[in-house]
Amino acid sequence: MNLIIMIKRTLRLFTFLLTVGILAAGCAATNPNIEKAKSSIKDQNYQAALEAANKAIQQNPQSGLGYFYKGVAYSEIAGSKDDPSARHEYYEKMSSVMDSARTLFNKAEKKPDEANRIDAVMLSTWSKEHNRAVELVTTDSLKSQPNIKKAIEHLKNATVLEPDSTLSYDVMAEVYLMEKPPNLDGAIDALSTSIQKTDSASADKYNRLASFYANAKKYDQEVDLLKEALKLYPDSVKLNQNLADAYLKKGETDKALNLVQKLINKDPNNSQYHLVMGTQLYQSSMSKSDSLNNNYDKLFDLEQQKKNASGQKAQKIDQQISSIEQSNKSLSNEIDKLSSNALTEMKKVVDLKPKDDEAYNIIGVIYQNKAAAIYQERNRTDDMDKQEKLNQQAQDQLKQAMNYYEKAADLAPEKKKYWRNLFKVYTTLGMDQKAKEAMQKAGMDTNSN
Repeated sequence: MNLIIMIKRTLRLFTFLLTVGILAAGCAATNPNIEKAKSSIKDQNYQAALEAANKAIQQNPQSGLGYFYKGVAYSEIAGSKDDPSARHEYYEKMSSVMDSARTLFNKAEKKPDEANRIDAVMLSTWSKEHNRAVELVTTDSLKSQPNIKKAIEHLKNATVLEPDSTLSYDVMAEVYLMEKPPNLDGAIDALSTSIQKTDSASADKYNRLASFYANAKKYDQEVDLLKEALKLYPDSVKLNQNLADAYLKKGETDKALNLVQKLINKDPNNSQYHLVMGTQLYQSSMSKSDSLNNNYDKLFDLEQQKKNASGQKAQKIDQQISSIEQSNKSLSNEIDKLSSNALTEMKKVVDLKPKDDEAYNIIGVIYQNKAAAIYQERNRTDDMDKQEKLNQQAQDQLKQAMNYYEKAADLAPEKKKYWRNLFKVYTTLGMDQKAKEAMQKAGMDTNSN
């Protein structure tokens, strides 16, 4: 919405200013049909204006004047239609005849004044349509709701009038997102057109379009777009990060990590690159943790089924359990490796940027998740000695998480999520007083003042 408000302020001055002089100046030609077209437009008799303009064209097909006033008449007819969608066909006709007028004026030895007014007429008409769209979606009145569909029709008109102007396409993309539910396909088409019509679209615009594809779950298109954008902006951290995210969403983890590793190799002291790598590794480990947890749920169900099974059925359940346990072992190894690598990258971030509170928090989350995995393993064994050993390992990981959470909270005490994390860790470790203090700072204690 901020984009639209900015555009509204920028374009307000265009409205009506460019219409001055369209009909005020005298016409060098003496063709009575041209004079008839002009006077008919002034009298709002647009059909008569069109007829006069057509006669002028028949009499002198090499003159652009007939086409010019025919275009003005089409513009006025369109403007008289309350429904913006009904204007579309007239704007197409207007654009066509104005192109013809421009071509003929350029060939003429002596150009009439109208030759210099074509762009003004087109721009003035475009600005009215564009600005009206912006007004419809930026209403300040509580009683008046944004009219999204009508705004889109006005913007479609604007793109007919100025097909090479990217501004209306940019706004159209944002307006499509205001629909409920958001019209992602419409937004994608509009912003894609804007990029195609721009010699060198900004990295921000590519990232914006990539987010549309991501929200629409069109990951293949997202990847293709980001790869195209990186040819123009190879060092853009955001573009590279989004591409890595897109690869992850497609399940292509190796491609994601290799992409970020190349950036690190180029600039090993760039903390942002290490942050991206650490984040990607962490997210990948979490995805595999979800699979591991699902497997544990399956094991629980199978073990319950086995209690009432015998013979071949019990044997089949044993085979399923064995297969899942093997899968879990592999997943656990992968998670450990990914978590360890994520910790290495995140610790590199805090070495390079010792005041990065979010990096400390992520490290804390990784340690806390490692503790959770150990607790889960503890809960699945009946061996008391092993339970005690695993319990101690989990607490050691929690204490590591606590240290990093505390550092994050020291750096940014106003962020309640850090205190919520500390509350959970303090509670699990039996640090009741600290848990109470963290709960208050997190705004979780309803009895506190």
